[in-house]
Amino acid sequence: MDISEAWKVLQRYYSQSELEYIRRKKGFDGSEYDTNRELAYNAKLLRDKAVEIGDSEERARIYTAAKEFERIAREAESQR
Repeated sequence: MDISEAWKVLQRYYSQSELEYIRRKKGFDGSEYDTNRELAYNAKLLRDKAVEIGDSEERARIYTAAKEFERIAREAESQR
């Protein structure tokens, strides 16, 4: 799965307005550091959502998307 597919999975469960609200509530300011934190937080949101899903295939898809967000966040952090 690539990052664009991971975004589609995230957006399936969280609307853009919900994600913006969460960003404001968490205090993300759009800096490079916060962008990495947002990616990691997106993974957390997906992992939390996966626990609620009964369909094992969909749960696996959500976990795969979470792993992609984490991978991108780690990769970006290592380039700092």
